[in-house]
Amino acid sequence: MNLDDSFTLYQFTRAFSGPIIFNVEDFDGKLPTSHANPYAWTKIASMIFLDWPIGTGFSYSKNANDYFTDDVNTTRSIHKFLKKWFLDHPSFLLNTFYIGGDSYGAKIAVLAAYEIVEANRRGQLPLVNIKGYIVGNPAIENSSTGSNVDSFTQVAHAYGLGVLSRELYLQVVRDCAGENFKAPMNALCAKHLDAINGFIAEINIYSILDPLCDVVLPSLNENSMARSLKDNSAENLNSSSSDPDISCITAELLINYWGNHHLVREALHVKEGTVGRFHRCKFEIANKFYTNNIPNVVPYHHSLMSRGYRTLVYSGDHDLKLPFLDTLAWIRSLNYTILEPWHSWKAGGQVAGYATLFSNNLTFTTIKGGSHSAPGKMPMQCFVMFERWSSHQEL
Repeated sequence: MNLDDSFTLYQFTRAFSGPIIFNVEDFDGKLPTSHANPYAWTKIASMIFLDWPIGTGFSYSKNANDYFTDDVNTTRSIHKFLKKWFLDHPSFLLNTFYIGGDSYGAKIAVLAAYEIVEANRRGQLPLVNIKGYIVGNPAIENSSTGSNVDSFTQVAHAYGLGVLSRELYLQVVRDCAGENFKAPMNALCAKHLDAINGFIAEINIYSILDPLCDVVLPSLNENSMARSLKDNSAENLNSSSSDPDISCITAELLINYWGNHHLVREALHVKEGTVGRFHRCKFEIANKFYTNNIPNVVPYHHSLMSRGYRTLVYSGDHDLKLPFLDTLAWIRSLNYTILEPWHSWKAGGQVAGYATLFSNNLTFTTIKGGSHSAPGKMPMQCFVMFERWSSHQEL
């Protein structure tokens, strides 16, 4: 099962890993056409794609209070959904089950996996045959809003990718040691970070090789519940997040046009009056409706890994928002034994990434050329990665 926060899973199924993808070259501003996806993960496994929280995609509620949620309630709701789904489809109960998510969805994926494992331990029926989880460019804690750097690893990665000069990088090393990058006390450090943020603002922080378009991802704000229910009613979800600029169209962004075409809505039996305009990303959910009340999920990762649940962690190496250096840092903090050190692995005869195998069934890999949503940028490489890992082959 794959999760993603405030970004409809239609995006994932159609643009990344599902059976069909859009034709970007033929798009005329109307109904996007599509073709079979040669790298669909659904060729490898049966998959459930879940939009969450309420308000994402075509999901809705008649109760305005339902749109307000948080990490804890979301995790419980996902587990509740799964139990109902398995009761309705008992033939799948014996199937090996994995749960996955990208970005903030990765945070929820590990929380949901932990919830399922604990329910199984208590003997709560139905027992889900969970064997592990998959997370991509995973968030582990609350991050700052916008594209400003908030960690030294972002600075180091930006320098390594050629965004920053050696002089500026060394100034940060010298003047920002021990500083909180979100609120530096050292005036020189603050000056350096301002300069870095100026460079970062000019590029696509989620995929630095791609154009900078007006389709950036929001970071969840821990004060997102500040406004009243009246100010953040469900109607507000339908009032913004305009269609993307055609000059910046990619397969994943065509979902806006597809989801708002009357033929699509009729085919999907979307009831009139329940959902307004379809938006690939409903930023309002993240910024106004959602509260981060589990600040760090590394202990949940450790709990699951130490019990032997299989884990695949992958990171696109051209993502500056959640750089792979950050991911490796928290993985190394677990002090697991390295069973197979950093090594290249190939797909299509070319290097696709660099992997490390740790004890406790943990595999980490980069995706060479990958973005914040690596399967969308490097579909063939991610398909090979998933195919090998899911069949217990080493990368």
